[in-house]
Amino acid sequence: MNFKAYKYNFDRSIEDKIEENKEKYRNADYLWTDFNFLRGEAHRAKGIAKEIERAGKTLVVAGIGGSFLGAEAAINALNPKGNKIHFIGNSLSTRAALQKLSDLDEDFALLVISKSGNTLETIIAYTYMREFMKNKFIDYNKRIFIMSQSLDSKLGRACQKNGHNFIEISSEVGGRYSVLTCVGLVPMAFAGIDVDKVIDGALSVNVDHAISYATYRNKFYEKDLFVEIFTVYEPDLEYLLKWILQLFAESEGKEGKGILPTYVINSRDLHSLGQYIQSGRQMFFETTISPLNSNSNLEVSLEDYGLNLNMTLNELNDLTRKAVMKSHSSNQLLLEIEKIDEFNLGCIFYFFEYACQVSAKILGVDPFNQPGVEEYKAILRKKLYEK
Repeated sequence: MNFKAYKYNFDRSIEDKIEENKEKYRNADYLWTDFNFLRGEAHRAKGIAKEIERAGKTLVVAGIGGSFLGAEAAINALNPKGNKIHFIGNSLSTRAALQKLSDLDEDFALLVISKSGNTLETIIAYTYMREFMKNKFIDYNKRIFIMSQSLDSKLGRACQKNGHNFIEISSEVGGRYSVLTCVGLVPMAFAGIDVDKVIDGALSVNVDHAISYATYRNKFYEKDLFVEIFTVYEPDLEYLLKWILQLFAESEGKEGKGILPTYVINSRDLHSLGQYIQSGRQMFFETTISPLNSNSNLEVSLEDYGLNLNMTLNELNDLTRKAVMKSHSSNQLLLEIEKIDEFNLGCIFYFFEYACQVSAKILGVDPFNQPGVEEYKAILRKKLYEK
């Protein structure tokens, strides 16, 4: 993995600030930065995945936010050849719920993930899924797994009452920082992803690169560039970008502060948002995530159409990326990975988790709370309990 500022307009003082921040933030001490803990979580996740597989050959994961985004990002990026997984409970849409139910195979298990055990959307998904399973399986209660930090919650009590399987997760790791714990690793392992390689990648990250990235993005913010556009040229990485968006938006968007994250998938979005990025109001900076190699190639020849082109599609995609970066503004950062595989995905997860908590601290906000999210929940609960 290689991070660099591709084009920027800062004086040499940025280098001094980076070195200062490295000394200050190099030794983060959280459970999700404990390498022994992450190794242990990978081992535990493999065992849990096998246990779930004995209950059903397809897995339905009910969760919202950090309880599903990381696993969905990994599965969509890697397209593993293992067991099939469906994700539900991340909306309150009737149409979406009914569509998911209609897609289910005959033999499946349910994994309900909620750190608190009280997440409304997750409880609702659990309720209608349990009713659906009741009409299909004699052993439906044993096909349900509840992953939470405690049995002392709404889902925990339902787990005890109905004899579901309980999977405990640590209260010390927040949802959006939990992708490299059992929260993310169990669905990955069930889908056939080598979670040991994911953790290998995470543990290989040089956190100095993450600190450098966090320093640059805050320097852009000081220049009133308050939007970060994450850019990829591989559509399979779109869910990874959704995971990154939650990570940064929920960690930094508070106290009237924060960089607003958004994303584009090129070359698709060059034909929509590309015009604005090229020539609109320059209130943003761009962070491109680029694999240097691909596991497959497709030859392209357009000589019959008057174009001097005879190369692989990968080469053309990379040529497009370079042309776009050269034509856009000077406010650009670049993260290069070798290729899209388990190891490099682990690198990306850990890199952005580490960078995010550093960036929030530089900004002067708590990286781990989410008071805005809790506020809407409190209002909604009040409405639901009104007579």
